[in-house]
Amino acid sequence: MILDYSKQRVEDIVIVGDVNMPDIDWESWIGRSESDVLFIETLQDQFMHQHVDEPTRFRSGQKPSLLDLVISSKEELVSDITYREPLGKSDHPSLSFSINTEPETINTSQQRYRMDKGDYTRLEDIIQSISWEENTKDMNIEET
Repeated sequence: MILDYSKQRVEDIVIVGDVNMPDIDWESWIGRSESDVLFIETLQDQFMHQHVDEPTRFRSGQKPSLLDLVISSKEELVSDITYREPLGKSDHPSLSFSINTEPETINTSQQRYRMDKGDYTRLEDIIQSISWEENTKDMNIEET
């Protein structure tokens, strides 16, 4: 998914989710398994930033782990991460954060055709009134 967005040249990317990779040390960006290392290398190759710095999973009898991530294409894109109470019986806190971006403005001066306003009956009459055989009898396939 990260590579798909980078190929499309999307500038502002924010990805949020439970990646379930408890063996990654996000302070040093080091993982134990091959999939951990591949994930970290993909983020680094795409110059992505990981913003969550506290554990996000607390289960009785287990070491707290950082599983829920907020990843962005620019460090300044995400700010004000707040760790809130879990929803329901979840062992993960809820995260809230700000996304710092401006909406893209679209040039609306582009000409647009109102296809629903066309006089298709008149257009059909005009097309049917043309003598196609007479107008194309001396033409080859490329010219028609």
